[in-house]
Amino acid sequence: MQNHSTFGLLVSLILVSSTMGQDTAQTMRVSHHIVVPLQQKILSGVVSGDPSKPGAEYVLRIPNFAGQIVFPHWHPQDEHITVVKGTWYVGAGEIFDRKALRKLTVGDYVLNPSKMVHFASSETDTIIQVHGIGPFQQINAERDQTISGWVISKEGILPDPRAKDCFRFKLNDRVRSERGVGVIADGHHAEKSRLTQYTIEPDDGKTFDALEQKLTPVPQSDISGGPLSGTWKGVLHSLPQGEFPSTLVIQQ
Repeated sequence: MQNHSTFGLLVSLILVSSTMGQDTAQTMRVSHHIVVPLQQKILSGVVSGDPSKPGAEYVLRIPNFAGQIVFPHWHPQDEHITVVKGTWYVGAGEIFDRKALRKLTVGDYVLNPSKMVHFASSETDTIIQVHGIGPFQQINAERDQTISGWVISKEGILPDPRAKDCFRFKLNDRVRSERGVGVIADGHHAEKSRLTQYTIEPDDGKTFDALEQKLTPVPQSDISGGPLSGTWKGVLHSLPQGEFPSTLVIQQ
């Protein structure tokens, strides 16, 4: 009887162990990885987490156009950056200074400590992956006047009709640069750094940024009139988080 009891206990333990193993295996099957391919377009830039929530972990992907300059700014929390595409440069200081830039290529990591003023530049189309603890905020260290009539500063984003006076070119002006010919899609002027850069939409669709002194005007060709009704398919290139397919339908 004792041997049978021992055998029965062993069988019971084996069954329980087997059941637990099945439960664990079932749990593992339910759990899954969240894979976000690099080429996936994310308009918000959020890969995971909640960058607006205090104390929450987050991961962002932020694209930069070729030639783009990120004006001096700082963050309330530490900013952890890994370059996942392209060539990117970062430096520290209140005024943008190319001599202070350090080169980062794919796989390189940089830590920008909280409240340290820093700036950046992109040599090519670049994507940086940013992770940290929320809230994620970018505070401009100098006034950033936009070609569309706004000023971005540490006080926030406010309308400023005089901002347009900082720019030699206007929206939709056709210009030539070392990267090609295109139209002005956006523009920013940094007061202390004395930099004016434009976002250019070229004919081939590969958006880039260029400084004002490197642009020359291109005369607009005559455009003949015609009906407005129609459908146009294309890609939006000037969104802050990358390219996005779009369809425009106009019915006259």
